[in-house]
Amino acid sequence: FKLAWDSLYLYLLAEIVDDSLSDDHSNAMDSWWEDDCLEIFLDENRSKGNHECTYNAFAYHVSIFYDAIDMHTSCGGINLKDNLSVVMDTLENNTYVWEVAIKNYSGAFNPNNPEASRVTLQHNKLMGFSLAYCDNDETTGRENFIGSMRMTSATANESYKNADHFGNLLLIDPNATGTSVDLIQNDTGFNIYPNPVNDRLFIRFPEASAKTLISVYDQNGRLILQQAHIAGSPLDVSTLPEGIYQLTVQDGENRRVTSFVKQ
Repeated sequence: FKLAWDSLYLYLLAEIVDDSLSDDHSNAMDSWWEDDCLEIFLDENRSKGNHECTYNAFAYHVSIFYDAIDMHTSCGGINLKDNLSVVMDTLENNTYVWEVAIKNYSGAFNPNNPEASRVTLQHNKLMGFSLAYCDNDETTGRENFIGSMRMTSATANESYKNADHFGNLLLIDPNATGTSVDLIQNDTGFNIYPNPVNDRLFIRFPEASAKTLISVYDQNGRLILQQAHIAGSPLDVSTLPEGIYQLTVQDGENRRVTSFVKQ
């Protein structure tokens, strides 16, 4: 799958291979999770936590008929198909491409007045996002539940109610200065990984010297971590709280900047 965005929508392109498309429930509100569907998990501000029977986060079950079922605050199903624009087409035999434009809402979402809680997207916004596919091969229930996040056996079916299991999605504007995209386009060879990071951040770039200095700033521009770079040695960020940080690499006259997420 691929993602893109502008201020009004998050755009998803997903390619799914399925040898048997199935939707055996004539009522879209009946056992919606048992039919073939693309399941989009979205937490607008990565607040995490419980979202079963709330709108703290969304779990859109997008059917092959473009319904988008989630759980209402009454804990029953609700069709939120107006929150998305969906088109599915056949790419080749048994291979389908889904295109989805997703409106974004805060936890104050009210289906009777959705635009009151509409959220605009912007550079460096951190969201919670995961994708899954519910697979039913013409039986009474789904055979497979395939997702973008690695889950333990104990949590394999928890994302529909707990946004703690969602992945991280950092929105980057390629026209903004000092972004990872800029660094790739400028062909500096500078790279950081993994991103998001838990404990150790690895920094790789060509021709680092003993004068190379690594600095980390919080979102308010305050310097919170600084050290000389040693090739092959990771940067310990285990003590940093969750959030988005700016990392600068300074070597002589060259100064490179990127963003990373601590989770």
